[in-house]
Amino acid sequence: MSEWITDRLPTKADVHADGRVWIMYEGDAVMCQFETVELGEPWQHIIRPEPYVKPKRWITRWDVHAHRWYIVGSLDRYIVASLELEKNQADAAQRIADIYNEVMP
Repeated sequence: MSEWITDRLPTKADVHADGRVWIMYEGDAVMCQFETVELGEPWQHIIRPEPYVKPKRWITRWDVHAHRWYIVGSLDRYIVASLELEKNQADAAQRIADIYNEVMP
Protein backbone atom coordinates (compact mmCIF):
# COMPACT_ATOMS: atom_id res chain seq x y z
CA MET A 1 0.00 0.00 0.00
CA SER A 2 1.27 3.46 -0.91
CA GLU A 3 1.93 5.97 1.84
CA TRP A 4 1.08 8.81 -0.50
CA ILE A 5 -2.22 10.54 0.27
CA THR A 6 -4.36 11.91 -2.55
CA ASP A 7 -7.94 11.80 -1.24
CA ARG A 8 -7.67 14.81 1.09
CA LEU A 9 -5.61 17.89 1.77
CA PRO A 10 -3.10 17.94 4.62
CA THR A 11 -4.12 19.69 7.83
CA LYS A 12 -2.02 21.25 10.58
CA ALA A 13 -2.21 17.92 12.42
CA ASP A 14 -0.42 16.24 9.50
CA VAL A 15 2.55 18.53 9.16
CA HIS A 16 6.00 18.97 10.63
CA ALA A 17 6.50 21.79 13.16
CA ASP A 18 7.47 24.15 10.35
CA GLY A 19 4.32 23.38 8.31
CA ARG A 20 5.86 21.21 5.59
CA VAL A 21 4.86 17.94 3.94
CA TRP A 22 6.38 15.82 1.18
CA ILE A 23 4.96 16.16 -2.33
CA MET A 24 5.91 14.69 -5.68
CA TYR A 25 7.36 17.28 -8.07
CA GLU A 26 8.62 16.18 -11.50
CA GLY A 27 9.18 12.63 -10.21
CA ASP A 28 11.06 13.62 -7.06
CA ALA A 29 9.88 13.87 -3.46
CA VAL A 30 10.30 17.44 -2.23
CA MET A 31 9.10 19.33 0.83
CA CYS A 32 6.66 22.20 0.61
CA GLN A 33 4.31 24.19 2.79
CA PHE A 34 1.12 22.23 3.38
CA GLU A 35 -1.12 25.13 2.30
CA THR A 36 0.19 24.87 -1.27
CA VAL A 37 -0.90 21.24 -1.80
CA GLU A 38 -3.84 20.88 -4.18
CA LEU A 39 -6.55 18.24 -3.84
CA GLY A 40 -5.51 15.08 -5.70
CA GLU A 41 -1.81 15.94 -5.52
CA PRO A 42 0.17 13.14 -3.80
CA TRP A 43 1.53 14.19 -0.43
CA GLN A 44 2.99 12.47 2.60
CA HIS A 45 3.61 13.29 6.24
CA ILE A 46 7.11 14.35 7.18
CA ILE A 47 8.13 11.47 9.36
CA ARG A 48 9.57 12.42 12.71
CA PRO A 49 12.55 10.24 13.61
CA GLU A 50 12.28 7.77 16.44
CA PRO A 51 13.89 8.88 19.69
CA TYR A 52 17.53 7.95 20.05
CA VAL A 53 18.07 4.79 22.07
CA LYS A 54 21.56 4.28 23.37
CA PRO A 55 22.81 0.92 22.10
CA LYS A 56 23.52 -1.71 24.70
CA ARG A 57 27.25 -2.04 25.16
CA TRP A 58 27.12 -4.91 27.64
CA ILE A 59 25.28 -8.15 26.87
CA THR A 60 24.99 -11.61 28.42
CA ARG A 61 26.50 -14.83 27.07
CA TRP A 62 26.11 -18.35 28.44
CA ASP A 63 29.29 -20.42 28.29
CA VAL A 64 28.33 -24.08 27.82
CA HIS A 65 31.80 -25.30 28.78
CA ALA A 66 32.26 -23.24 31.95
CA HIS A 67 28.55 -23.43 32.87
CA ARG A 68 28.30 -19.76 33.77
CA TRP A 69 27.02 -16.43 32.49
CA TYR A 70 29.38 -13.73 31.29
CA ILE A 71 28.77 -10.03 30.80
CA VAL A 72 30.63 -9.12 27.61
CA GLY A 73 31.07 -6.06 25.44
CA SER A 74 28.67 -6.29 22.50
CA LEU A 75 31.28 -5.13 19.97
CA ASP A 76 34.63 -6.37 21.16
CA ARG A 77 33.51 -9.41 23.20
CA TYR A 78 35.54 -8.19 26.17
CA ILE A 79 34.46 -10.05 29.34
CA VAL A 80 33.71 -7.69 32.22
CA ALA A 81 32.04 -10.12 34.62
CA SER A 82 31.77 -13.83 35.24
CA LEU A 83 28.57 -14.71 37.07
CA GLU A 84 28.10 -17.75 39.28
CA LEU A 85 24.52 -18.27 38.07
CA GLU A 86 22.74 -21.29 36.70
CA LYS A 87 21.64 -21.42 33.06
CA ASN A 88 18.00 -20.93 34.10
CA GLN A 89 18.92 -17.62 35.76
CA ALA A 90 19.13 -15.71 32.49
CA ASP A 91 16.83 -12.98 33.83
CA ALA A 92 19.21 -12.27 36.72
CA ALA A 93 22.18 -12.15 34.33
CA GLN A 94 20.28 -9.73 32.08
CA ARG A 95 19.43 -7.46 35.02
CA ILE A 96 23.13 -7.29 35.88
CA ALA A 97 23.98 -6.48 32.25
CA ASP A 98 21.31 -3.74 32.32
CA ILE A 99 23.00 -2.23 35.38
CA TYR A 100 26.34 -2.27 33.56
CA ASN A 101 24.68 -0.49 30.62
CA GLU A 102 23.26 2.11 32.95
CA VAL A 103 26.39 2.93 34.97
CA MET A 104 29.30 2.15 32.65
CA PRO A 105 30.13 4.09 29.48
